[in-house]
Amino acid sequence: MIRKIVLFSICLMAATFSYAQVTVHLKNGRQIRGNFVSMDNSKIVIAQGQGNLRTSLYKEEIDKIEGFSFDEFSRAKNTYEAGHFEGKEKGFASSYKDALKMVSEKRELEFISEVKNEIISRENIKKYLEKKLQEEVKDEEIEEEKKLLVKLGIISPGTDYKKMVVDLFTRNIAGFYEPKENKMYVIDEAASSFSPFLPSEVVLHELVHALQDQYIVLDYLDEELEKTNDDKALAIKSIIEGEATFVSYGIMADYLKKVTMGSSKSKVFDSMDMEKFILESMMLMTKSLSPEFENKAFVHYLLFPYINGGLFVKYAYDNGGWKKVDYIYKNYPLSTEQIIHPEKYFLVEDKPLTLPEKDFPFLAQDGYKEISKGTLGEFTIYTLAITFLDDLYSKMLSAGWGNDNYYLYEKADKLTLIMDTRWDSVLDAEEFFKGMKALMDKKYKSLRWSDKQNFMVAENDDNIIYIGKKEDGVVIIEEEGKDKSTIEKITKICAFPYS
Repeated sequence: MIRKIVLFSICLMAATFSYAQVTVHLKNGRQIRGNFVSMDNSKIVIAQGQGNLRTSLYKEEIDKIEGFSFDEFSRAKNTYEAGHFEGKEKGFASSYKDALKMVSEKRELEFISEVKNEIISRENIKKYLEKKLQEEVKDEEIEEEKKLLVKLGIISPGTDYKKMVVDLFTRNIAGFYEPKENKMYVIDEAASSFSPFLPSEVVLHELVHALQDQYIVLDYLDEELEKTNDDKALAIKSIIEGEATFVSYGIMADYLKKVTMGSSKSKVFDSMDMEKFILESMMLMTKSLSPEFENKAFVHYLLFPYINGGLFVKYAYDNGGWKKVDYIYKNYPLSTEQIIHPEKYFLVEDKPLTLPEKDFPFLAQDGYKEISKGTLGEFTIYTLAITFLDDLYSKMLSAGWGNDNYYLYEKADKLTLIMDTRWDSVLDAEEFFKGMKALMDKKYKSLRWSDKQNFMVAENDDNIIYIGKKEDGVVIIEEEGKDKSTIEKITKICAFPYS
């Protein structure tokens, strides 16, 4: 599944720094405005009036400078001077140091060791990531994933999926953290366009990963994720990416509100919707990539760890601070259902229902090759639904997920998909049963349905579709080979009605 694919980072910059005039807000309520003269660890000096009368204002009496604390303004001043007087390399080094401090302060966690960084050209970062992709994701894995996404209907059969994966890795990435080296790589143009007040989001985001790595060892976690089912792995990955998104977004929102202190724009930042903000930024960025990224459902699929993971971590933080977030790392979510519905993790633990794997030995005997198998989970089922149905119906159809196992087989270039599902209640199963019929009518052309009491069968010139229900279970079979005997054998093993 897409879990193996490295996704994106947003890179945003804050307002530019200006020394021309500053407004100092004192703790006694007074505001003093003048031309900036100098600043050290204890005071700021400004010149006022036509005679340029110099006034020293001490740290102890200052509330804010241009909306920032004394230390924040001082930090921005040092970064500005490093870049302005010593060059962009020195400026980035200072900005990077600022970012380390901001991440540590926001997360309330100290870095245990130094996090190295290296500025690298876009061409070299492309070569590095293509090599990493080649080493970590085999071509056959990409092809298997493509076949599943095509069969689900999430991408079209003509998609050059490998090219799309390479594009994701290389064309818009601004930087990344490499756990094996404890090093962040930053693309040169991102490093040269730093802001004194706010480092780029990619640096903040990736430094959160560096901080995570020092406490939970990301390489070890990735090895563990390889051993678990797709849905649980995506849920855990969502915690990693979600925390990085929540922390970096939080730093950006805090600083942008300070930059706009007292202006009408400040109210806009107060009400910023993290989900909408990230999604729209990503949608804008992906326009330069494959046409498949015009597919909003697919972009949702790619961004789940960032958006839903970020909202899950926000829920934890809002209801218990960083101590509640730390708890998650000791008790990882079991499914994307818990990520989508945090109350099913924090308030009433909703574990996946028992659903034994099925074995279909006759398929191998009949010449079928197993392509992949695993667990789709609530989110992937929602993505499948939203590809064909509206958002509200898709959420209703996928809600109440209990568990599922999918099996994808191929014979003579024709795919057979089996979805064996359980739902939290008979009503949830009924909604999924009926919803999948509506979905199949959108997915396939000219289906002719034969409806029985507990199952439905549909055919067109190229496919046979089976949808059956039994208590809280629903089984779906999509058979391209039009082999009715195969459908009958599968339903028998699943103990579902066919006649």
